[in-house]
Amino acid sequence: MTKFRHWREGVQSADKKPQVYRDPDDGKTKTRMVPVDKDIVKTNEVKRPGAPKITGDSIAIQRAKDAEHNKAMGRTKTGRKAPVRTMTSTQKAMALMRKKGM
Repeated sequence: MTKFRHWREGVQSADKKPQVYRDPDDGKTKTRMVPVDKDIVKTNEVKRPGAPKITGDSIAIQRAKDAEHNKAMGRTKTGRKAPVRTMTSTQKAMALMRKKGM
């Protein structure tokens, strides 16, 4: 296939694009389909850049912001509410009995 590369470069593809032109007879604007050269098709096939990649620095910065926010809100490292130690009714009753000396 590499032998025919020079032969294929000037070949027009089957792709067509619309071209607007003015008809010389009546002066009206008309549209016709014009074949696209293969070279033009190649330039359109350039890979578009994707979304920007997240780098390690931005991740570290975001983690620092999250940690600061969690600390200000009184949360744990993972962002959960800090556990509050509360006594059940049975535990309260037992503590009162210990205080009274029963």
